[in-house]
Amino acid sequence: MYTFLGAAQQYTSLAGISFPAAADTVHKLALDNGWQSGEATFGTGDPSYWVSGGVVHLSGSVLQQTGTDDIFAVLPKADRPAHDLYIQVMVKSPDENVYAGTVLIEPNGTMQAYSAAPGDARQFTSLPGSPFRSAPNTAHPAREGRLTSRAFPGPSACA
Repeated sequence: MYTFLGAAQQYTSLAGISFPAAADTVHKLALDNGWQSGEATFGTGDPSYWVSGGVVHLSGSVLQQTGTDDIFAVLPKADRPAHDLYIQVMVKSPDENVYAGTVLIEPNGTMQAYSAAPGDARQFTSLPGSPFRSAPNTAHPAREGRLTSRAFPGPSACA
């Protein structure tokens, strides 16, 4: 594990960090619309997910060098949220600054990345951050308790 940016040496929170257990199966996301893995450029790992106890965890990063469609992947039916889910993520701008962006995951499984400044999400979008429960009545057994993602406003709030 590495930290970066000056103050990371003074304090680094490990809250929200997750990784698959040996028994978990990691699935690569099938990327669409010109989106590709950020692994080769940023060393973040290929975009993927795993499910543990009915909770879906995302990892890796995506970027889009060509194209304009914000949709980068579609989750399988058993691993989709029950409602629109806005997850705050890190995006990187062309001038190398880091900002907050959003990954929206819809109940139909579409995953899209966007940011307040058009194009920043296409430069780099980090996927780890907020695990979420898949919708009820799916193939995952554990349903006790409740896990929610950090609330983040939709696209209109970012304009």
